[in-house]
Amino acid sequence: MDKTRYSLFAQRLRQLRKNAGLKQENVAEYMQIHRTTYTKYENDDAAPDQAGLLRLAALFSVTVDYLLGRDDVPHEAVLQDNQPVLQLDAQEQQLLVVFRKLTEEQRQKTLKDMIRQQREHQ
Repeated sequence: MDKTRYSLFAQRLRQLRKNAGLKQENVAEYMQIHRTTYTKYENDDAAPDQAGLLRLAALFSVTVDYLLGRDDVPHEAVLQDNQPVLQLDAQEQQLLVVFRKLTEEQRQKTLKDMIRQQREHQ
């Protein structure tokens, strides 16, 4: 990747992380890499591989093209039940990071518990 695009990548990556209220350690843990490796991404000293780019884009709900500076629109329009799905806020992103680390059994139990609690409060 050329240096000017990578510089924009580093800037956007840092800004997305800060906007999400995440620490470098949080993102590195999600990426399953060392924090020092992730820090190099933000400091313009290294770049993730293709799989890493895809994981970062998914974490921050943006397109890879946005991360790389090829597009100034952060995300594609995604529809669910014909309604736009908005970008996740910081708490939603943290919840997603934690949820993805659970086993399938833990995920199912968590979802059942959340649905039960939601029904009880209605």
